[in-house]
Amino acid sequence: MALNVVQIPASKLCLGLCDGAEFFDWSRKSFAKLWFAPNINKSPIILLAIQKTMSQSAMDSNQFSLDKLEENPQFVGFVTARVEENVVIHFHIHSYVLFFKHRAVRESNSTTIVMCMMTSRLHILNVMQDRLLQLVQLLQFPETNNFDMAVTNEFLMSCVGGEVNLPASSRDGFTSLGFHPLNLTQDKDAGLFTFVTEDFIPLIKYGDSFSWGLYAKRILRYHTPHNRGGFIPKTNKDLVKNF
Repeated sequence: MALNVVQIPASKLCLGLCDGAEFFDWSRKSFAKLWFAPNINKSPIILLAIQKTMSQSAMDSNQFSLDKLEENPQFVGFVTARVEENVVIHFHIHSYVLFFKHRAVRESNSTTIVMCMMTSRLHILNVMQDRLLQLVQLLQFPETNNFDMAVTNEFLMSCVGGEVNLPASSRDGFTSLGFHPLNLTQDKDAGLFTFVTEDFIPLIKYGDSFSWGLYAKRILRYHTPHNRGGFIPKTNKDLVKNF
């Protein structure tokens, strides 16, 4: 079964230690890849993998289908993939975005619609998801001549046959990336949400303060007031020695 993807080593998408220790370390693994599928309907293996992520997510949906969708979504995602002689032995999706060009949200210009976006719990705190959104904007620029992007659940709800909610923490995350909510007062379904931006998603430097906020609990849990001779395990030493 053909995979029909473009494959790039993930290390080529990492900007160095400013992207954070976790993404920097993961991207340099031999199996770490970026996959791009210009038409997800021609990549049935990836569709099956996406359906599995849906069933394991908070949506708990086994009904994911693109049959009701008129557009042909594109896929871009970070995966761990073992490929031997052009044959995929196994792969695991860590973060992905499904998107397409659309004219309905903005009357004057074409807009890139992000209909689905997921990232594993292991990578949700690093730059992986931000980087994919930036890549989508760059991939779409020749088609749209702008960086306009809308993240909405309108299309995904029809694909899973149920509600797709957005927690407050995710709303805050989109706001921090420059998105703002679009007024949807004319929509019949109050559960719809759309966040839009006209600007390129900023590159964020994951510096020392962020790294300590992320890793300090793991590192300092081995040090207590009654044990000032506590040690840092080797794995954690490797994690912070670059900073």
